[in-house]
Amino acid sequence: MILLFGVVGVAAMYLGGKILNRGVIYSNVIYTIGALFIAVLLYVSNSNPYITSVIVILWSLIYTPVYLNVTAFLQKTTTISFELGSSLSTSFGNLGIAIGTFMGGKVISNYGIQYLPWMMAVFAVISLVLMYFVAKSNK
Repeated sequence: MILLFGVVGVAAMYLGGKILNRGVIYSNVIYTIGALFIAVLLYVSNSNPYITSVIVILWSLIYTPVYLNVTAFLQKTTTISFELGSSLSTSFGNLGIAIGTFMGGKVISNYGIQYLPWMMAVFAVISLVLMYFVAKSNK
């Protein structure tokens, strides 16, 4: 699955650049809605290995260009330098992974793995709301 994720990631970076050309906020919204879509797919997949393989391909298409898009989002919506934006993007991305892993573990241990996609959906909706406010404040 990791090899599949990586191979698809090469094509995902190319597609991510094409989507980024349409606009920074547009591309970030597309990827966040894609993450929400992945959560729904995971919820209905019922652990089928073939469906899970397709979900991994889609997940790679959505996740791989995220750091590129977040860096572009920071550059477009703030006045900070490119170097600082890149380091903040990586740092906050890793913080997000850590928080997501922690929250995912809490959901699994307290409620069961079947509720994990719901947590993913909540984080996706929070991201969309925050992007809305950032985009609105920068007009």
